[in-house]
Amino acid sequence: MDSMSYKRNHSLDIARMVATLTVVMIHCSATFVANYKQYTSEFIFGNLFDSISRIGVPLFLMISGSLFLDEHREVTLKGIFIKNIKSIAIITIIWAIIYSSVYNVIFPLLTSETINAKGFLNGIVKGHNHMWYLYMIIGLYMITPFLKKFVCKENKGMILFFIIISLCVQFFTPVINAICELGINLSFINTWLNKFHLDFFGGYITYFLVGWYIVHIGIKQKRIRYIIYSLGAISLLSIFFYVYFTCDSKNAYNNIGLPVFVYSVSVFLALNNIRFNFKEKTAKKLMNLSKLTFGVYIIHMLVLSIYSKLFPYRRYSALYIVVCFAIVVCSSFLISYVISKIPVLKKIIKA
Repeated sequence: MDSMSYKRNHSLDIARMVATLTVVMIHCSATFVANYKQYTSEFIFGNLFDSISRIGVPLFLMISGSLFLDEHREVTLKGIFIKNIKSIAIITIIWAIIYSSVYNVIFPLLTSETINAKGFLNGIVKGHNHMWYLYMIIGLYMITPFLKKFVCKENKGMILFFIIISLCVQFFTPVINAICELGINLSFINTWLNKFHLDFFGGYITYFLVGWYIVHIGIKQKRIRYIIYSLGAISLLSIFFYVYFTCDSKNAYNNIGLPVFVYSVSVFLALNNIRFNFKEKTAKKLMNLSKLTFGVYIIHMLVLSIYSKLFPYRRYSALYIVVCFAIVVCSSFLISYVISKIPVLKKIIKA
């Protein structure tokens, strides 16, 4: 979620805002997909909002990849460990303590329940559910200096080849699993692919590389871009309808599944190709909001938990999700802004 670049790219600021909003929407709507029966209005609207919002994490990763792998940006093993990894690690520990304290100490005290000491310690070690991203991004930061050794415009063909192999090896696996859920046994394909042990092409590295490729190489042919946009729309529809008919959200919502990948790439490509000509004052406001997005990401689950306890769902799922989303987003931005103005605390919302 790093926001530094030698030249401000407002397309990335917009992408970062979209990523933040969609991550919040996922958490506002996911419970309706998980806890309500198929074909109910709760399930349908939860799936609709959740499907649309699946671009959140991929967008963050593509933004980071475009910035960290920039040829004009110097990244050293020592520098990334001292500056980036150390910063994220400290923030992760602090917020793990905060979340664990709230969920395992403060909430039980307010409801006259027993404090769960074991749960408190486990919460600190594991962190809150949405904090998995912080652990994952530390891993990507670790490998960034190695990626920098070969990621350059001169090697664009090799990088594109890496992306294609990754799609075949990793991103196609959830698709095979989804087809198996429909009663067509194609598991032998995954078994066959696993024989090659191409783990090197797995993980979230692909999003890093795609982000760099789109921003620094680009896709000049309009026809190819329109094809990608069309495939992105088809992918979004496939995610929604597959979950609608099967309830198999695990495979459909998978960040390293082909539908989410194509949908996310199409959105990032579209945002990168729109020329945002903001006035200086508007650009500055956008930049300031963009700087608060990490704070919104890390805080929003706490705000959502409090909102859900104060205003539990009763009826009108679509309206409830939209209102919940609006309140959580506005509250999270406001809290992040206040914290950013306090010298002692501002570092805990800055990644």
